[in-house]
Amino acid sequence: MLPRNLQSLVVRTANRNSVLAARQFAYPPPFRIAAGSQTLNFHSSSRQQNELPKSPFQTFVEVLKDELRKNRELQENVKQLQGDVDKLQDSEAMKRARAAYERARVCTFFFFFSLLHQLIHRL
Repeated sequence: MLPRNLQSLVVRTANRNSVLAARQFAYPPPFRIAAGSQTLNFHSSSRQQNELPKSPFQTFVEVLKDELRKNRELQENVKQLQGDVDKLQDSEAMKRARAAYERARVCTFFFFFSLLHQLIHRL
């Protein structure tokens, strides 16, 4: 004879199993599309059927590793871009363009200054 607390546990487990079995036949099976000999579900999941679900910590670690990898790639790309910018700034074409811009800026300043000077003297 089992102790009283184990007897109630056995009864509850048996009741739960019978309810689950009855519930299994109460609802129709989920809709599946047959593709050859396999059946496919409508939802997509990265998890395989026989794989255990991941803990929140495992998911956190995977996301952290992925973000760190992306950050490293970004830093490498920034370094490469900075090197390309340095090469461009040191090029002769850029130096000529910068000198032409400065000349145009100075000429424009003097043009507007002389125009303003003429307008002031006319008043």
